[in-house]
Amino acid sequence: MKSQFKNIHGILKNYIFPWWLSKEKKIAWSGLIALLVLSLISVYIAVVFNNWTRDFYNAIEKKDLMLFLHQVFIFIPLVGILLFDFSCRAYLTAWLSFRWRRWSTEKLQDLWLSHKNFYKIPLQSKEIDNPDQRISQDVNQVCFTTIEILISFFRDGINFITFAIILWNLSRAFVFNIGSHQLHLPGLLVWASIAYSLMGTGVTFKIGGPIIDLDRIQEKREANFRYRLMRTFERREEIATLGGERVEHQGLLESFADLTKNYYQVLERQIYINLFENFYRNAGMFVPLFLVGPLYFKSVITMGVLMQSQGMFVQVNGSLSSIIWRFQSIASGMASLQRLMHFSSMMEEQDDEANFLIATEEQLHIPSLTIQTPQKEKIWISPEVILKKGDRKILMAPSGTGKTSFLRAIAGIYPYVEEGALAIKENFMIIPQRPYMPFGTLRQSLHYPSIEWSHDDQIMHLMKEAGLQHLIKLLDQVYDYQNRLSLGEQQRMNFIRVLLHQPTWLFMDEPIAHLPKKCAESLLALLTNNLPQSGIFIVSHQEIDGFEKVVLKPGV
Repeated sequence: MKSQFKNIHGILKNYIFPWWLSKEKKIAWSGLIALLVLSLISVYIAVVFNNWTRDFYNAIEKKDLMLFLHQVFIFIPLVGILLFDFSCRAYLTAWLSFRWRRWSTEKLQDLWLSHKNFYKIPLQSKEIDNPDQRISQDVNQVCFTTIEILISFFRDGINFITFAIILWNLSRAFVFNIGSHQLHLPGLLVWASIAYSLMGTGVTFKIGGPIIDLDRIQEKREANFRYRLMRTFERREEIATLGGERVEHQGLLESFADLTKNYYQVLERQIYINLFENFYRNAGMFVPLFLVGPLYFKSVITMGVLMQSQGMFVQVNGSLSSIIWRFQSIASGMASLQRLMHFSSMMEEQDDEANFLIATEEQLHIPSLTIQTPQKEKIWISPEVILKKGDRKILMAPSGTGKTSFLRAIAGIYPYVEEGALAIKENFMIIPQRPYMPFGTLRQSLHYPSIEWSHDDQIMHLMKEAGLQHLIKLLDQVYDYQNRLSLGEQQRMNFIRVLLHQPTWLFMDEPIAHLPKKCAESLLALLTNNLPQSGIFIVSHQEIDGFEKVVLKPGV
């Protein structure tokens, strides 16, 4: 329990509450104060409305038509003011929570992309799941629920104090005659309201407690199902070509079955909670009538006082029962908060910096590395590499040896190296085996990951040299080029990307695997001619003329 409160304090302190002290603090506090003022106005309107109820029913009891019509005319603007106040509170709550969400999302997103957490966390832990949902959905849920609950509790607190005082004073007139004795119970309806709300809160927690964990599991399974659908769409060409629709359909059915099983458990709890809430709400309207109704029949109080007592009892009880009415919202918010706590704690653990490989002006020295699995099992002992400016070297080894892991270790994203995490600090570029085309224009994709663009003449010249002149017309067109371009076209794009960046040290993983021999030779010549002073290191299954083979360790 102590550690759980520590985790909650940590996420609130580091990722949620700092917004109230950030550059947007004036907006945050102004919005919060406005909401508090509107809440006070709503309480005042509720008091006026309660007094109106008394006068309205007194008019009915007296059969006074003029007084009745007078109350009707009062009712119309009163309801208008009530609706206006409610609309302002609803809009301001949504607007303020979204501003909070935007700030928190940017902060969490920045942390997610810092220190390559987005890559390292899934690699090192199987516990993390659906980070997109954590950032997009859980932050939204926590921010909105927090503001809504905070304002609701404030309003309910003021509401309780206000109506409890009025109800207490009203209860002084309630004197019960039992035989020849008079029984006076000060604050009868106030005490009855407190007892009734305590009973209701206890029962709600008893029947609804498990829904917090069930909500968390449901969100996870919903996200898993969405991921499978998205993955099917992204890999549609391969699935359609292989005729794998039946297998994909079966996988989706199994994923949805997991979702369904938990959903019925959530639904069962929601039914119990809703049934009790409806019983509790409706029964609460009759409790004051049952308690003080006999006084009306004995003409001790009027119909208006009776209905006013009922209205104030409902107000006091509603304020004390705030947790009951919002239990499912609180449960959903707590489930989101738990997911964010776990997500943020995982990222905090990844804050270790890599040991930078220092390059001199003329060469880069990469020592022999012991590549391991996440279970600390040895995969491969890589050869020592000394790469000088202008060098062209190639590493060839059997598939599955650990060549790609070696490049990942150099990039600083593969931590399972006996010598510790490494990274090159100087001007370098590593081209992964699987090409990546970001969503956007072709121009953005060619310059990725840089945000600075080259002149059109240079871009078009390189595209023609790489045999991609047919794509020049798409330079400023937005498409999903990852799925639109063939693997061969994507690998050609990689070569243009390298030439636009002009790195001092270049590492490429299987850069010509999907290219015809003549095209590969042409691109490699283009690369070496345009980067005469760069050290180029290629991992490949194919021998490349003009590239020196790296000597492997004995036994590899």
